[in-house]
Amino acid sequence: MTGTHAPVVLLLAQAHDRDAAAVAEHLPASRTLWLDDDWLRRGDGLRWHLDRTGLGGLVLAGRTLRPAEVGSVLVRPAVHDGPDGLLTEYLLLPPPGLDDAHLEVARREAAAALLGALSSGPARWVNAPAVESAAGYTLHQLALAAEFGLAVPATIVTDDGAALTAFLADHGGEAVTKAVDSASARRMPVTLATRRFQEPDLRALADAPPRVTLLQELVPAAYDIRVTLIGDETFACSVDNPPGDGPLDWRLDTSLRPRPCPLDDHVVESLQRMRRRLGLAYATADLRMTLGGTAVFLDLDPRGAFAFVEERTGLPLAAALAALLLLYASR
Repeated sequence: MTGTHAPVVLLLAQAHDRDAAAVAEHLPASRTLWLDDDWLRRGDGLRWHLDRTGLGGLVLAGRTLRPAEVGSVLVRPAVHDGPDGLLTEYLLLPPPGLDDAHLEVARREAAAALLGALSSGPARWVNAPAVESAAGYTLHQLALAAEFGLAVPATIVTDDGAALTAFLADHGGEAVTKAVDSASARRMPVTLATRRFQEPDLRALADAPPRVTLLQELVPAAYDIRVTLIGDETFACSVDNPPGDGPLDWRLDTSLRPRPCPLDDHVVESLQRMRRRLGLAYATADLRMTLGGTAVFLDLDPRGAFAFVEERTGLPLAAALAALLLLYASR
């Protein structure tokens, strides 16, 4: 690693991001550079250049670095209302005053410039956006979970209404539906959560243009399990989420209190194998423990939130993630 100073840990996150703030508390200030989504709009500047010898230079928010001096990067994009009324992720907000026709191009160009500049150095990412995008495919996750020996729920994805009707009938007239790609859930007017799917939903689909829909059997739960994977470390907590009319996603109910819980060694190893196969340094996974004692894999989020879990359970998640970023930066 070149440079006279210890490699920098770069935080790409909104100014008030709870997860990034929790991690920053465990990082030395002298080695931490936090770039929020608004720094370009403030005029703080971005510059990257390549000279004829192949050596590059990088200026981020007034700080001059060689790409090699950035040791690790934590990526937590901000989510804002886009010009089309849909939630949109922003690593960098584009300059004000652009019309809608140019806003998306400016957003993408700014993000590509930042990510491309950082990718020209040896920094290790938590997680690289391109890797997260590929890891977010629900069907790939389910196939990997089954390959590594985890129990998975019966699932169908199709635009065939008759097949959806048959699946629903085979599972007692009730299933759940969720996004096929985790990024899709963030391109809606409101965040798209897992929800119940019943006969009236079939009728609504029949009246709409055909579209690909995912249905999954509703797994009766003794309790839910949230697993946070930080490098090779695994942290698990359980949540009593009684059946009924409450949300399937326990995170939507702030009255529920998770607590640390043990996790079977086979489940831990299978989830870690999934993380490594997907190329992720960090991920969260949601499982349901059945009444018969089987942990059923539901999905994996390459960018799952963790600060709220630490606040409710006391698990040292932020410290573990900070330690991973510092380890990455030292290599």
